[in-house]
Amino acid sequence: MSEQPSFAAAAGRRPRRAVVGLVQWFDRPLRLLLFGLVVAVIGTIELSHVHAAPWTMQGFRIDELRAALDMIDQGGPILTRTVAGSDSLASVGGSDDQGLYLFVPWLAHLLGWQDPVNLLRWIALIALAVPVMLYPWLVRELTGSTLGGLLAPFALLVGLWRLPLHDIYWLSSWVVLTLLPIVLLLDRRWRRSSLPILLGLLVLASLASSIRGLAGLPILICAALVVIRRPWPRLSRLGAVALCVVAYLSVSSFAMAAARAERERQLDGRELVGSAGNSHPFWHTAYIGLGYLPNKWDIYYLDEVAVRDVRRVDPQAEYLGAEYGHILRDRYVDIVTSDPVYAVKVHAAKLLVALKPGIAALLVLAVLSPFLLLVDERRARWRRDALFLVIAAVIGLGSALVATPFAPYLFGWLGTALLAAILAVAATFARWPAAVDCVRSLRARRSRALLGSVAAGVLVVVAIAVAAPPVERTALDWQNQPPPELSR
Repeated sequence: MSEQPSFAAAAGRRPRRAVVGLVQWFDRPLRLLLFGLVVAVIGTIELSHVHAAPWTMQGFRIDELRAALDMIDQGGPILTRTVAGSDSLASVGGSDDQGLYLFVPWLAHLLGWQDPVNLLRWIALIALAVPVMLYPWLVRELTGSTLGGLLAPFALLVGLWRLPLHDIYWLSSWVVLTLLPIVLLLDRRWRRSSLPILLGLLVLASLASSIRGLAGLPILICAALVVIRRPWPRLSRLGAVALCVVAYLSVSSFAMAAARAERERQLDGRELVGSAGNSHPFWHTAYIGLGYLPNKWDIYYLDEVAVRDVRRVDPQAEYLGAEYGHILRDRYVDIVTSDPVYAVKVHAAKLLVALKPGIAALLVLAVLSPFLLLVDERRARWRRDALFLVIAAVIGLGSALVATPFAPYLFGWLGTALLAAILAVAATFARWPAAVDCVRSLRARRSRALLGSVAAGVLVVVAIAVAAPPVERTALDWQNQPPPELSR
């Protein structure tokens, strides 16, 4: 049983007593969940207006989704589309993660939904309503603050309203905002049913990864840390980790492999035109990602640049084929090793620009984290939570560092920052006003260390806010130059 809200004893005047009484009345799991449900319904309606139709999406994905649905409606093979002007079939989705073109068209066909893009929009809105509904209860259980739990869904909705939700990138935020808090709760209270629940979360993470590559990876790593911490024999812990890996691969690898095998059966020997891609090409993205800043190699964040530089080495290399990837890998390694200063500079610039949208959450964490991690009596618990959140944040920043700090690539990181800020505020509420008394009782040396940590954190956040815009302008100026001569 988590600790009771500590602010109740501080109630003095009648209005404060009324507020405390109301908060205490909500301090029941069912009441918190019902409160969350009401907020989720109202918030999702408002969210549907903020992120109104048509759902913003890359034109290529729109065309491929609709082509995949047309093929299923006609009784044709899954994961295929017709080639314009012929009777030939091609793999749908190109180098995208194929789950998008399997599950969304299939569900649209099942429901009789004519527009798969609009269906994806409603899938996103309903999926994001789940954490809004759960947060009053979840945040209360994680931090001990009923007030923090009651405020959490509103903070989450504000964050979701501000995020440019579109395309498939929202999945990275959804995984962190929805699944990670449940993992944190399982880490606190392990019961007989906890392992099946954890495996179920990993199946959902796998589903997300089948649509947006590696979106569920933070859940796999955190789940492995949870089971490794159990007081079980070593063999049992290794077996639990293996089950976690299998659950994580269940949809993104095994189910998608089965779907492609079913496609081959439905094709009945008929060949597809072009190559059948399964996922994003890593070296293609990493190579053009080196072109985020002005550089002497004439690299820009353009697909055509990678094609140009591969053609210079091997004009016959198939686009996104094995040789194509090998050439770009070698080029990438040569550039990074020959000019490591530029490599560090470009990745530091990406990191700086990627952190800028999370300034508000970072400022909250800079002020509250020193107390929670260094002074509070539950600091061991908060440190372990911080480890899980840092893992999710680092993975969330991965796409921005490999490719470019384009806003949709930051959803995993921004979702983690939002979750961390919500938990930090609620954890502080749980200790208020005892937190104030605790800080006042510190000896001068420890008080200076605490205040110094807060000041250092705030200065770092301010430095990010000041330094990021000029770097971002430099990058935009470089990308907005006339395209390089791609025929060379």
